[in-house]
Amino acid sequence: MSRRLLTLTLLLAAATAGAQTSAPTTQAMDYLRGMLSNPSARLAALEAFQTTQDKDLLPIFVAVAQKGETPQRLQALGIMADLGGAAAVPVLQERLKNDPQSLAKAEALARLVVLKGVTAEQLTELLKSEDEVIRCIAARALIKQGLFTQASPALTALTGSSDLTTASLARMSLLGAGDKTRAAELDKTLADPNTPAFILSMLMEQIVEEKIAPAADLAKRLAENAPSVPVKIRACRALAAVSPSAAGVLLDAIQKNDQTVFRLQLLRTLADLSDGKAQLQTLAAGNDPVALLARFELARAAGGAEATVAANAAIAPGHRVVLEYFLDAAAKDIAASPAKAEFYVPALAELIRSTDPNATVIKFQHSYAVKAATLLADLGSEQALKVLAAFLTGPYNATQRSVAAAMAWSKNPAVCPMMRPLLASPYEDLSTDAALSLGRLGDAAAKPALEEILANPNRYSRQLSALAGWYLIKMSGQSPAAVKELADSIK
Repeated sequence: MSRRLLTLTLLLAAATAGAQTSAPTTQAMDYLRGMLSNPSARLAALEAFQTTQDKDLLPIFVAVAQKGETPQRLQALGIMADLGGAAAVPVLQERLKNDPQSLAKAEALARLVVLKGVTAEQLTELLKSEDEVIRCIAARALIKQGLFTQASPALTALTGSSDLTTASLARMSLLGAGDKTRAAELDKTLADPNTPAFILSMLMEQIVEEKIAPAADLAKRLAENAPSVPVKIRACRALAAVSPSAAGVLLDAIQKNDQTVFRLQLLRTLADLSDGKAQLQTLAAGNDPVALLARFELARAAGGAEATVAANAAIAPGHRVVLEYFLDAAAKDIAASPAKAEFYVPALAELIRSTDPNATVIKFQHSYAVKAATLLADLGSEQALKVLAAFLTGPYNATQRSVAAAMAWSKNPAVCPMMRPLLASPYEDLSTDAALSLGRLGDAAAKPALEEILANPNRYSRQLSALAGWYLIKMSGQSPAAVKELADSIK
């Protein structure tokens, strides 16, 4: 073959390959462009994209935050701030200045405060806003910066607001800044049976966030007379946050209450204290859920064999609130230090194994199995992956389906070898989960299955189809240009 002919042959092969790979990308672009340009379908796309936590999608959220309908702008602003961090500040600033809705302006300002993307000078200027919510956010932000003189007049004016939420938040901030005359007004609000629970909870969270020590007595009285368990929990946490003896306060509240949910929520707060060991030891006697988890907390920090025993003992009775507590703790420890969290593997495996394999409808145990399998994948140790592989190669049942569903959200490439065989499964739920798992991780083996999903939009949910489209675009290597085009399609 001549050199010229060889060159032409290679060019033809490359063109053919390009034609073969461009079709799925074109199909994906057409589908996603259709979703994003249609306000009624756009929300489903945003929900799907949010689950990926993929920063490459940030321009799409920016476009929706600037051009979408008000509910979509609000959602996009939050996602954009969480996903982009400091990179979202310029857009948030632009929305604060130009958005036509005060609600969106307030959302942008609140996000800027969290990201430390707004100056004291700007906050002071915002105290002149016609919108009470914006003035309240700005004034509270100034208080946090220690600029009481600038914030005080605005907060004082806001205490006269006809909106109880705004007035109460302003009073609490003034109390935290040293204006003790506000305590009586707040006490009246907290004691009023007509005060909505969300306002009570918001004020307790404000005490925690702003460390408002003068509000300790208010939190104590609400803790004793709260209208509901959630409010009582927040009041106890608020009291602990500003009390010099927080561990003792929490222990006393736990011992005086017989509601398991309440006691475990406070146990979680107690366990986070650096000086709560003695109180945990007091609670560790016995075999009720609190005792089981107190023993688990005492062993958890050191890890190892003792922590494995305590973890297994904690989940053995199968109490829902205990399992939720345990899984939350495991998630934190695995994220912080996978190597130290190896002791969780036997308990997580048992939690999956204990689910009903013959269930025809999903039960709460299966949702816990999904979470446990996700954590094993996140842990990613040899032992953890062996556990997952054993379930995925086992018989088709509800337990296997739970584990496969969990892998669809894994970010660990080590799960790819165990998911590839499921692409050929005769069971559609397993093959779909395999496609999503491998697609998320950029494994080319998923392409045919993802194309099949995209080609049958009436057979799959909008969210699932949106994910299939995005994964195909990512695998094409064309995502930056594709995202720009998709963002430009949003009007």
